[in-house]
Amino acid sequence: MLIRTPQAAASPTALAAPATTAAAPWRALFVQHLGQMPMPLCAVSTLHRTGDAVTPRVRNCVCRGLWASLPANAKNPAPRNPAIYESDLPVFTTDARMAKAGEIGLDGGGAVEAVWWAPEAGTQWRVRGTAWVLGPEVETPTGAATRAAIQKHMRRSISDRGRSAPAATAATAATGTSASSWSWSREITAHFGNLSPGMRGSFRNPPPGQPRPPRGEAGNTHPGEGLGDPVGDDHLDDPAARANFRVCVIVPDEVDQVDLSRGDDPRRWQYTYVGEDGDAPDGADVINGWAKQELWP
Repeated sequence: MLIRTPQAAASPTALAAPATTAAAPWRALFVQHLGQMPMPLCAVSTLHRTGDAVTPRVRNCVCRGLWASLPANAKNPAPRNPAIYESDLPVFTTDARMAKAGEIGLDGGGAVEAVWWAPEAGTQWRVRGTAWVLGPEVETPTGAATRAAIQKHMRRSISDRGRSAPAATAATAATGTSASSWSWSREITAHFGNLSPGMRGSFRNPPPGQPRPPRGEAGNTHPGEGLGDPVGDDHLDDPAARANFRVCVIVPDEVDQVDLSRGDDPRRWQYTYVGEDGDAPDGADVINGWAKQELWP
């Protein structure tokens, strides 16, 4: 299988300590609701700048779980990182040539708002924060700011924290599950492998938004592009597709949960990230770095 994963040139151990050591109070229910959705679609809004004008843009994206916690998929042929980290950061993927990648900022974070409607739970989730784009340069100096912004919100997973020091040392020796064995590039490749061959192949298409010639006429593809050509499991390092593939990670500042499951008693909670040592606004409780306050719907 021709899968070449770069070595971990920049591991989380070289960066700042986690900003929080425990899961956000909204995380478990949010993940549960994602799992109940037939397709975990979210509407992602960004800001589009043309000269001095700023206008909103919104599109549906598939939520790919939370960063460092990619859901298990038996059809994913990509090598996986050891399960030693977790986060509260929603993930979606995009093409570097799409407008939203530029609106977020290929070398910096951009303001976003993402909204999910979980029909079975009758709950709307709205996440506001900063999105960061991860691509081939993630483990180079160019990607340092992006790595730092994301890594400080990564923490040891519950299963990893639960081992005693001798047990953790033994497990590390046996499986290589140390922090230095965790690779940013491997995590991106795992997200690429998690897509279907046809979806992987879409990153070889001509640039999104480019005029398409009438059917039957010569196309406007360039070398390396192939409209509709799938990328198989043996070619996860396909240069044309991987050059355009990006993983977007949302670092939330605010999470809004509206529970409409009971029409006679709708409820709403707002979670604001304040850090583990942050002060709570009046009427709010701080739980694992998040100020939680109930609001009128």
